[in-house]
Amino acid sequence: MKKSILKTITAIMLLSFALSAVILNSCKKNVGDVYDYAPTVLAPDFEISSVDYAFDDPALDADDVSFKVVCKNLEVTDVNYSTVLNFYVDGTIQNSIPLNNIKSNTKYENVIEWEGVPGKHDFKFEINLTSDGKKVIDETNVSNNSQTTSLELSVTELVEEKNEEVQANVVTNAIAADPVANVADVMKNEGINLSTEVAAVKTTYSNNTTAIVAAVAKSDGTLDETKMVLSVTNNPGVTDGQQQEATSTVIVETLVDQKEVSFYNANEKLTYKDGVVSYEGLKSANAGCTEPSNMESFFANQAAKNAFTDAVLAAIKQLGVAEGLASAPEILISILDAFNLTQGNIDNPPTFTFEITNSSAVCSNECVDGYVVNTFSYPGFILHFTDDRGTIPTFTKEPSCSASNNGTYTFEDCGGNKVSYTFNAPRPVITTTDQCVANVHN
Repeated sequence: MKKSILKTITAIMLLSFALSAVILNSCKKNVGDVYDYAPTVLAPDFEISSVDYAFDDPALDADDVSFKVVCKNLEVTDVNYSTVLNFYVDGTIQNSIPLNNIKSNTKYENVIEWEGVPGKHDFKFEINLTSDGKKVIDETNVSNNSQTTSLELSVTELVEEKNEEVQANVVTNAIAADPVANVADVMKNEGINLSTEVAAVKTTYSNNTTAIVAAVAKSDGTLDETKMVLSVTNNPGVTDGQQQEATSTVIVETLVDQKEVSFYNANEKLTYKDGVVSYEGLKSANAGCTEPSNMESFFANQAAKNAFTDAVLAAIKQLGVAEGLASAPEILISILDAFNLTQGNIDNPPTFTFEITNSSAVCSNECVDGYVVNTFSYPGFILHFTDDRGTIPTFTKEPSCSASNNGTYTFEDCGGNKVSYTFNAPRPVITTTDQCVANVHN
């Protein structure tokens, strides 16, 4: 009898302890409050599986390039992640693409467009890592987070579509369309005029660029066979954006005996002589909100200079000195167009590249439907600006646990042009596979 009473008391005590434990644990807010809980560390394994590319033109010239980047998370759990894919050209970040709700073992394709520039370029594609090497979401293996490739793009040669004779007033209007160059005063000072005996010719190329070539006469009326007027108009009819209508006018002087051809106006002179390019500023640049001219930008670009000299030397070798130098103006037009050096007298809006940043630290966690849900910081971003008239400083918004950085940000350059960036990136919220006890109160 005593034994059975003792067993009953013992059973009641054990049941009481068990009930107390259940009641105690059921009042905890989340899994982190449960005694002796050891959470499982999040362990995604992001991978860039492949990178393919395609060109507008199969000749590997400097048209737009499209990259198809395939990403994957190799983790085998059912956890969905949010991260970032970054794209770099020659070590500089160009684009930052948010990747949301990345499921395990599922391929995700992303297409990245890049406006090609001639020369050899190194490309890098990187997932889940910021430009300073920090992880967006914590993972153990980052050896498969990057892929690189290199491509060498040639100069896109302009294709002539139409040649037509034009009246002298067309040339006069083209000269007036570039008042900064002030070719009219140069011609007056040199005692030369537009020829009335030789018709000017306007060439239209496949990309709508036009070039007007006009012969000039000396003060005695005889033809000056060493000089001509060249007026080039890029992007006719375009009045906004980064590639607007721009007319550039120069006098071209060719001295065959010296293997020399020069392009000059009231402000500057660019000279090719026997394989060497030189540049001379004929007037001091205006202080303040100014930008380099087409020829000044060309001279500062070593790849562009190399492409020009190589093409002229090749033309001379193939055609002889006189005809090779005669092809130099058209070669220069192609080089300026291919390297995007045609906007020297246009105040274009600023441009920027952007990078999305985040912190792998967990801001908070909750127990939802029996599983731990981690909430990370609101993403931040970095904007790097390039501007043809002055510099806009880098702009940074840091990741934050307390406030969103979403919104539209507007910036203005010294010429009064504005550019806006709209940021709209949700904070990563990840449902883990860690079980927990929901918040229950009596």
